[in-house]
Amino acid sequence: MRRTVSAILGTLSAAMALLIALPTISYQNLTWVIQMLLGEFSWLVTLLGTLAVGLGVSPRRKSSLGVTLGTFGALMSVVPFFQVRRATRMNDDAMRKTLGECYDREIPPELRMRIAQRRWSVETSLGGRLFSNNHHCELDRDVVYRSTPQRTLMLDVYRPTAPPPYGDLYPAVVTVHGGAWKYGNKGEVFAAHHRYLAGLGYTVFDIQYRFSTEVRWGDALDDVRAAVAWVRRYAPAYRIDPARVALLGRSAGGHLALLAAYSALAPSEVAAVVAIYPPTDLRLWISIPNTEVTEFIGGTTTEVAVDYDAASPTEYVRDGLPPTMLITGYRDDLVAPAHVELLANKLASTDTPVVTLRVPWARHGFDAFLSGLGSQIVQYDIDRFLAWSLYNVNHRAQDDG
Repeated sequence: MRRTVSAILGTLSAAMALLIALPTISYQNLTWVIQMLLGEFSWLVTLLGTLAVGLGVSPRRKSSLGVTLGTFGALMSVVPFFQVRRATRMNDDAMRKTLGECYDREIPPELRMRIAQRRWSVETSLGGRLFSNNHHCELDRDVVYRSTPQRTLMLDVYRPTAPPPYGDLYPAVVTVHGGAWKYGNKGEVFAAHHRYLAGLGYTVFDIQYRFSTEVRWGDALDDVRAAVAWVRRYAPAYRIDPARVALLGRSAGGHLALLAAYSALAPSEVAAVVAIYPPTDLRLWISIPNTEVTEFIGGTTTEVAVDYDAASPTEYVRDGLPPTMLITGYRDDLVAPAHVELLANKLASTDTPVVTLRVPWARHGFDAFLSGLGSQIVQYDIDRFLAWSLYNVNHRAQDDG
């Protein structure tokens, strides 16, 4: 029995380790999700491999197959943990270079107590953050913020129940979901993250926008702008400071968040933007008809070149843009890291504060679960970036003065 169990566990761990090591096989099915999750929870694969080895080395019922495959699985799956130190060092350097060596002193003490205290912990890996008291918030669903010829657009509001860590008003975070500009919805898998942010003291507005199957890129951008304007208009009803509204988006939503923050909005309308694995220059993709990008823009680069320019956040880089955090995974082959690196390099020549977080083992969508390894690593710095941008004591004192 021990030999059989060892062989089964060894086979499972080896197969899972291979999925971690291989490039993303397909984005058309669950393979992508499985590979992403295995990379984020690789410690489970390591545990399976270790168990296989432990059971297989029994003197009486030794399983060479279990030991061999288990050893392979354990060694291959532990690679992300060896990369953690490098990732945390790079990201910490990026934060301090942009925000200052002592940037954490500009965060209110009460908020410093609420945000993540460590970049990674066993408790969080086992789901501790999901059950934290900090997640307590009130949820208003399906609040209409805009009516369009195609459909009525709604948002969900995650309202903090705890008092603001500083002052009498809350900052707001407007979140824009991904989905290749043609699917997805508010809520879904990132609802837990919205609750987490609300627990820290941010009122979160999770919005809908129109898709490429309904309109073209400019209309989707207008929806995001309209959402920001709506939040600022109704700020008193939600006890929000209209001068402290941030945009946060992932993938296609990250693209729209950057575009809204950089293009036509007045600088004072958005106080910060966080873009996670965002497309930043739509001209980087091969322009083939009937793909997500060409449907969104309305043609290929040779047909509507001006629109590709206008729809690329890199075209709007200049001094005075809102503080920006860019996040990418080195193993993201859907939205290549080159998108983030290109925008980061262009921003570096301006006075716009930009922090770039890089996660060596992470794939597209890696932050879908708060307990994941990469999600924990970047959340530590997201917490501090938002706190520095929206709760900065020095900035608040200057504004009040």
